[in-house]
Amino acid sequence: MKAANVAVALAPTKAITATDTGAAVNVADFSGLGVLVLNASAGTGTTPTSTVKLQHSDDGSTGWADTGHVFTAQAAVASHQSLLVNTDSLKKFVRVVNTLGGTTPGYSYGVTLVGNKQYA
Repeated sequence: MKAANVAVALAPTKAITATDTGAAVNVADFSGLGVLVLNASAGTGTTPTSTVKLQHSDDGSTGWADTGHVFTAQAAVASHQSLLVNTDSLKKFVRVVNTLGGTTPGYSYGVTLVGNKQYA
């Protein structure tokens, strides 16, 4: 098997004004260490907060559980963060959950996984 360092969008960049639960992304072909990268705009609204975490599931539709990978909560400033993740410890599917707080919060954000993908 060959490996290639690739980036896959787990949460394509978008603007949100309420808690956002991303789509399931198959990461079964990744192996070893990877990096989760968060890029987020400054929050809008009154005392806005944004907490972004990673969840995983065996089938991509049920049994979602937190992986323990959580970015530092954001407030009214832009944020660029990264987290190291062992992709071997993840189930077949992952998704990103961004929980917003505050009064009329708004953020633009995106999350990318960079890691080694195995190819036949």
